[in-house]
Amino acid sequence: MIQGGNMTIILQYCSKLGLAILEDNDLSRSQLTVLLGYTSKTSVDRIIQQKVGERALTDFYERVSRKPELLQKAHSRHLYERVSEILGNDSGQEWLRLLTGSSQADEPFMIALENGQTADFFETYKDRKNLSVRVLGGLSSSFVSALRRLMEQTDCRCTQYIRHTDSTLHLSSVLRCLFPVLFFQKYEGFTYDAGFSDDIRLELPYNIMRLTYDDEAGKQTSDICIFTGNRSCRKVWADMEYDLSAIIRFTGLNVQPINSKILSEMGNNYVSYLHFCEKLELNGNIYQFKNDFGIEQIPAAILNDALREGSFLDDPDAGLFFSEMIAIMGRRNENTSKRENEYYSVLRESALRKFASTGIMSDHFWGMRSFTPEERIAIFRRIIRRMEDEPNYHLFLLDETHSFTESEITLYGEECLSMIKPHTTYSPAEEHFEILIQQRDYCSSFRVFFLRQMIPQYTKNERASLRKIKGILAELRQELKQT
Repeated sequence: MIQGGNMTIILQYCSKLGLAILEDNDLSRSQLTVLLGYTSKTSVDRIIQQKVGERALTDFYERVSRKPELLQKAHSRHLYERVSEILGNDSGQEWLRLLTGSSQADEPFMIALENGQTADFFETYKDRKNLSVRVLGGLSSSFVSALRRLMEQTDCRCTQYIRHTDSTLHLSSVLRCLFPVLFFQKYEGFTYDAGFSDDIRLELPYNIMRLTYDDEAGKQTSDICIFTGNRSCRKVWADMEYDLSAIIRFTGLNVQPINSKILSEMGNNYVSYLHFCEKLELNGNIYQFKNDFGIEQIPAAILNDALREGSFLDDPDAGLFFSEMIAIMGRRNENTSKRENEYYSVLRESALRKFASTGIMSDHFWGMRSFTPEERIAIFRRIIRRMEDEPNYHLFLLDETHSFTESEITLYGEECLSMIKPHTTYSPAEEHFEILIQQRDYCSSFRVFFLRQMIPQYTKNERASLRKIKGILAELRQELKQT
């Protein structure tokens, strides 16, 4: 979000930028309206007259960002760079930290025990049987790192509640901090709105946790700990009933899950899940960061054969809704080709090469066989045609000299942001977790980061990406000839 007095300044600079683009490129306002994709000249007029709000300003900035040919002269280019500086990179930096994995903490999380001794939190609880952790607050990367180790190496389960604020940066920080544990089946995260005034809210417990486990005699016991800093907590009570969920019910409103078990909640009904995905994608722009091609980019005929010849139809009930699944997949594929929709995708060359070699996508559906070499060639050819022929289809390859996590993120318009763990199979045997965020400011912050930082700074341009993909196709054809 644009902070404080920056709004007045950004209004002035966007107005100057609009006028500079008109002058430098010898354009009329009507011509600029068409070039920037507005439907009415009023949109340009209001920018120049400084009669718009924050959303219209950021929208104007992003439209100009997609037209670098308008910024060839020094005057307009300088004003554009000044707008970039004023808009700030706070939320962009949060996204960058999240996607580069810099939320990981090396410092151990410590606990002060009742006897005055200080110990490593993980070492203290790693041998506890039937360990369950309930946390109110606890936004500490060191604590989350210790929690991740407990869930990796023990049967520990955790439920965590984070107090919600309206700040986009706060939500960015929450996701960045919790990301190492969000996709564990044994972790549940929630946000909640405090339901009382600030005066009362200050008196309510926060940054506190209850750890329940079986002692050496097999008796269930509990420890209550309060956080004393980013890297430490102190045990204050032992073997005491202290129901944090009851506190939430009393003090909280609008409890919302951070990580949603959406497929499980639908009873592993793949038709319902595909309908859900189709509804998100329908008639909207898509911005996507993932490893390789998604299922929505695969032609329905190829998906039909791969599913029919896989293990999916071994389930006698699967045949009842198979044709409906294929129809939805076909519509999803067609939706990405609609001229009114912008489709942006950032993929990894290394993952595409693996797909070309194996025929298995990074999120390959569990009941589908691998794609044949001939099918892979058809898939690559279609993607190349789209890159060459469809002006609204944009595919970029990640510059893999930069270290990014394999997280998969898709933004649907400005309505919903989805984050899933990589290499998911959507199998009923694995609970499928999906982070779904519908806070518009947060969705907008990802779009700005994606278009303004991710694509310009961390990917190969479209022409270079097209050459690389053509090269992968040529190698695939050569390998097929040799077999």
